Amino acid sequence: MSSWYYRDADAPEPNQPRRVTVTAIIEDEGRVLFDRRADAPFWGLIGGHLEDDESLIEGLRREVREETGLEVRRISLFGTFSDPSRRVRYADGRVYPVLSVVYRVGG
Repeated sequence: MSSWYYRDADAPEPNQPRRVTVTAIIEDEGRVLFDRRADAPFWGLIGGHLEDDESLIEGLRREVREETGLEVRRISLFGTFSDPSRRVRYADGRVYPVLSVVYRVGG
Protein backbone atom coordinates (compact mmCIF):
# COMPACT_ATOMS: atom_id res chain seq x y z
CA MET A 1 0.00 0.00 0.00
CA SER A 2 1.31 3.48 -0.77
CA SER A 3 0.77 6.72 1.11
CA TRP A 4 0.57 10.19 -0.40
CA TYR A 5 1.60 13.42 1.31
CA TYR A 6 1.19 17.11 0.51
CA ARG A 7 2.32 19.91 2.78
CA ASP A 8 2.36 17.44 5.66
CA ALA A 9 4.88 18.10 8.43
CA ASP A 10 4.77 14.38 9.28
CA ALA A 11 5.66 13.25 5.74
CA PRO A 12 8.74 11.04 5.50
CA GLU A 13 11.88 12.49 3.98
CA PRO A 14 12.56 11.42 0.37
CA ASN A 15 15.14 8.68 -0.08
CA GLN A 16 14.79 8.46 -3.87
CA PRO A 17 15.17 11.02 -6.69
CA ARG A 18 12.15 13.02 -7.82
CA ARG A 19 9.74 11.04 -9.96
CA VAL A 20 7.97 12.61 -12.96
CA THR A 21 4.37 11.55 -13.48
CA VAL A 22 1.87 12.22 -16.25
CA THR A 23 -1.83 12.53 -15.48
CA ALA A 24 -4.89 12.62 -17.75
CA ILE A 25 -8.11 14.49 -17.06
CA ILE A 26 -10.62 12.61 -19.22
CA GLU A 27 -13.96 14.43 -19.38
CA ASP A 28 -17.20 13.46 -21.08
CA GLU A 29 -20.38 15.53 -20.81
CA GLY A 30 -19.31 17.11 -17.54
CA ARG A 31 -18.13 13.85 -15.97
CA VAL A 32 -14.52 13.03 -15.12
CA LEU A 33 -13.11 9.49 -15.35
CA PHE A 34 -11.38 8.18 -12.20
CA ASP A 35 -9.91 4.78 -11.47
CA ARG A 36 -9.68 2.89 -8.20
CA ARG A 37 -6.01 2.69 -7.31
CA ALA A 38 -4.62 -0.77 -6.68
CA ASP A 39 -1.82 0.59 -4.46
CA ALA A 40 -3.83 2.98 -2.28
CA PRO A 41 -7.33 3.13 -0.80
CA PHE A 42 -8.67 5.93 -2.97
CA TRP A 43 -9.84 6.91 -6.45
CA GLY A 44 -7.56 8.94 -8.69
CA LEU A 45 -7.10 10.44 -12.11
CA ILE A 46 -5.57 8.25 -14.80
CA GLY A 47 -1.79 8.38 -14.89
CA GLY A 48 1.52 7.12 -13.66
CA HIS A 49 5.26 7.64 -13.72
CA LEU A 50 7.21 8.49 -16.83
CA GLU A 51 9.69 5.91 -18.09
CA ASP A 52 13.25 7.13 -18.79
CA ASP A 53 12.94 6.47 -22.53
CA GLU A 54 9.58 8.27 -23.02
CA SER A 55 8.51 11.78 -23.86
CA LEU A 56 5.72 13.27 -21.76
CA ILE A 57 3.15 12.64 -24.49
CA GLU A 58 4.32 9.06 -25.09
CA GLY A 59 4.05 8.35 -21.36
CA LEU A 60 0.60 9.94 -21.20
CA ARG A 61 -0.67 7.85 -24.11
CA ARG A 62 0.80 4.66 -22.59
CA GLU A 63 -0.71 5.27 -19.15
CA VAL A 64 -4.17 6.03 -20.56
CA ARG A 65 -4.03 2.94 -22.81
CA GLU A 66 -2.82 0.68 -19.97
CA GLU A 67 -5.36 1.89 -17.44
CA THR A 68 -8.43 2.41 -19.65
CA GLY A 69 -7.87 0.87 -23.09
CA LEU A 70 -8.58 4.29 -24.62
CA GLU A 71 -6.44 5.93 -27.30
CA VAL A 72 -5.58 9.60 -26.75
CA ARG A 73 -5.89 11.96 -29.71
CA ARG A 74 -6.57 15.46 -28.35
CA ILE A 75 -4.15 16.75 -25.72
CA SER A 76 -3.87 20.12 -23.99
CA LEU A 77 -1.72 21.03 -21.02
CA PHE A 78 -3.72 21.60 -17.83
CA GLY A 79 -0.83 22.36 -15.48
CA THR A 80 2.34 21.29 -13.74
CA PHE A 81 2.52 20.51 -10.04
CA SER A 82 6.03 20.55 -8.60
CA ASP A 83 5.75 21.43 -4.91
CA PRO A 84 8.55 19.36 -3.29
CA SER A 85 6.25 18.56 -0.36
CA ARG A 86 4.24 16.25 -2.69
CA ARG A 87 5.57 12.81 -1.84
CA VAL A 88 4.63 9.18 -2.15
CA ARG A 89 5.82 6.42 0.17
CA TYR A 90 5.64 2.84 -1.07
CA ALA A 91 5.27 -0.24 1.14
CA ASP A 92 8.93 -1.19 0.54
CA GLY A 93 10.09 2.09 2.14
CA ARG A 94 10.92 4.05 -1.00
CA VAL A 95 9.88 7.72 -0.70
CA TYR A 96 9.77 9.91 -3.81
CA PRO A 97 9.04 13.59 -4.25
CA VAL A 98 6.62 13.83 -7.20
CA LEU A 99 6.42 16.26 -10.10
CA SER A 100 3.18 15.86 -12.10
CA VAL A 101 2.40 17.14 -15.58
CA VAL A 102 -1.37 17.09 -16.07
CA TYR A 103 -3.20 17.13 -19.41
CA ARG A 104 -6.81 17.29 -20.55
CA VAL A 105 -7.25 14.58 -23.11
CA GLY A 106 -9.88 13.31 -25.52
CA GLY A 107 -10.35 10.54 -28.02
